[in-house]
Amino acid sequence: MTFHDHLRHLAESALASIPAAEAQDIYVVSFFIDNEADDPRQPTLTIGYNTEAQFRHTIADASDEAEARWNYAFWLQNELTVIADLTRDPEGAAARHQWISELGLWYDHEPTQPDDWMKTIGPTAALIEANFNQTCVQLARHLHDDGVIKSALGKQVPVVLHELEYYEGIARRTEAANPSGLADDFTAWVHNGRGIRTVPIPDSTITPRQHRSDARPGYPDDLGRGPRSCPARPVPVRGRMNRSGFGRDSRLWL
Repeated sequence: MTFHDHLRHLAESALASIPAAEAQDIYVVSFFIDNEADDPRQPTLTIGYNTEAQFRHTIADASDEAEARWNYAFWLQNELTVIADLTRDPEGAAARHQWISELGLWYDHEPTQPDDWMKTIGPTAALIEANFNQTCVQLARHLHDDGVIKSALGKQVPVVLHELEYYEGIARRTEAANPSGLADDFTAWVHNGRGIRTVPIPDSTITPRQHRSDARPGYPDDLGRGPRSCPARPVPVRGRMNRSGFGRDSRLWL
């Protein structure tokens, strides 16, 4: 089974497992993209959802209703499946390794100094992230186009592709992953600059891998995230914290 087939199988099974009573209250499907152990060679996809009940419950804790509705910090942060996790999905992790290798992007040795890492590994890591992002976009479109989401939930809801911070790339990927107009409320929230979050790392604790994660805004726009389009604003985050980045195409999504 190819990595793409594995993704589709687990995603479809995860959505099919949602009880009908719960499905009625779901308004968004979460595609949380993360790097296991902050390693660009180990991107994972956690699929979950949020409900209207959870949204109402967290309004008082958010800066406004839009933040409670669209910021993962206030969502259930449930895990229907964690695809390609080394422990929870070893088959997917092996398929991911083969897929990255077939793209010609796998690497075995890393420099220990952050500056050396950025020069030698940084561009390759950015391409792994871009390919993973694109594959997640394609997966979401498949779930819409084949009626998987509507069959599981009884309605169409947006799939939000996100990390633990929000920026223009998140909005672009989410827009591309959904039928026209379906994710407009989410993308408007991001475009308005309400979703940006930063996680400062003390200098004394920075490792090469942590350094490169927070250094990604320095990548050129065509390889990485580039400059943020709106100011950073800290927000509370519960649960797992990390970042990540997926199918070769004429346009890569970062």
